[in-house]
Amino acid sequence: MRRVNGGAEMRSRFWMGGSHVAPRGGAPLTGDLEKVAEGVRDLGDAQARAMVVHCSQEMNHLTVFLPDIFDEFKRIEQE
Repeated sequence: MRRVNGGAEMRSRFWMGGSHVAPRGGAPLTGDLEKVAEGVRDLGDAQARAMVVHCSQEMNHLTVFLPDIFDEFKRIEQE
């Protein structure tokens, strides 16, 4: 989330599958963590679309109450 004139902007980013699923610095994964990473590496187009749909629904839901919370904290900071 970042501040913009009159409020805040929310963003989501996803790196799903392929070479993007790797530990930083090139350290090897071990055991259960490697099993989880393998499952993520194999995600297909259907899972990617489902994630985009979920994100859109979630962002839409958050717009219902986050502006009020943002305004409340803005008032507290100004006091």
